[in-house]
Amino acid sequence: MQDCTRNSIQSLGQANFSHKEMHGLNNDQVQEKLFQEKKINWNDLDVWKKRGVCLYKKQVSKNIDGHDCIRTEIVEDFEIPIFTQDRNYIEKWL
Repeated sequence: MQDCTRNSIQSLGQANFSHKEMHGLNNDQVQEKLFQEKKINWNDLDVWKKRGVCLYKKQVSKNIDGHDCIRTEIVEDFEIPIFTQDRNYIEKWL
């Protein structure tokens, strides 16, 4: 998740500034530059744009042609918690 967060900030910076303007800036500096010069607040982005998306498998019961069946579906979670604040989220899928 830390990599995703770092990549999100850097990608947003690279989309708005040249390589030369971004050279040597850490994430805090990129966020400040985005806010001061472009009025973009990284904190206002959608959760999935900041932290990424989690995919997991879930067993579901379905009735197909009159037969009860168990199927596996892929679930997309676009509102994942910060893993260090909700360790149970990860542990329930491992």
